[in-house]
Formats: sequence, structure tokens, C-alpha cells
Amino acid sequence: MTSPVRTFSGKSLPNDIGCWGGPWGESYPYVPVLSYPPKPIPAEFTLLPPYPNPFNSVLVIPFTLPIEQEVRILVYNILGQKVQGWTLPHVSPGVHRVIWNAGSCASGIYFVRMAVNAREYKQKVVLLK
Repeated sequence: MTSPVRTFSGKSLPNDIGCWGGPWGESYPYVPVLSYPPKPIPAEFTLLPPYPNPFNSVLVIPFTLPIEQEVRILVYNILGQKVQGWTLPHVSPGVHRVIWNAGSCASGIYFVRMAVNAREYKQKVVLLK
């Protein structure tokens, strides 16, 4: 018994169970490129609400930028002492996030501060262990 044969670009090829045709040699449309609609660029600088809040050891700090900019994100405890900080040079426009692992910090209230373009944005978060 001979296997089914398909022609591709003038060459005879055996049916390879779905790659170039179905199990019985049928042809299926194949789209090699996936396209996604572009995401809109935010209109302003924003420190979005961190989540989850209250949190247990890991906090996601989202922010938006309308233009490429250097961003500083700092976390302070209730006494005003800096606990954690990030300086992100040349961040592209769009929605971004920083993840803070507060596993070594005590339970309590913390303040997240974003400094960008001579402006400051603040959010309050609660760490519960």
C-alpha cells in the first residue's frame, strides 16, 4: 500500500499527518503571522494603585508614562525611612510595573513614592504577615 502524496512547489511530498495537510490529505489555511492591535500610549504620568493591597510579602507597583523618562520608585515605612528603591533609566512610554518583595519587612503601613519629571506621586499600602 502506498502513502498519500501531495505536491508542493512542484515536488511530491508524503502526507505528514497535518503539517502540510490533514490526515486524509486535505489542505487547511495556515496563517504564519499573529497580529495584535497596538496598545494606546497613556496620556499622563500615573502611579496606579499597587496590588494586592493589603499584601503579604509581594506587591506589584504599576505606573504609566506618556514619554520616555527616568523613573524613581521609593518605598518608605511609617517613620519616613527608605526601605526599598529603584531607579529606572530611560523607561519607554506605556504601562509598566515593579515588583517589591517585602519578605524581610515588618507588618505595617508603607508609602510608595514615584518621582518622575520633577513630580511626585504617592500611594499607601499595608503589609500583613
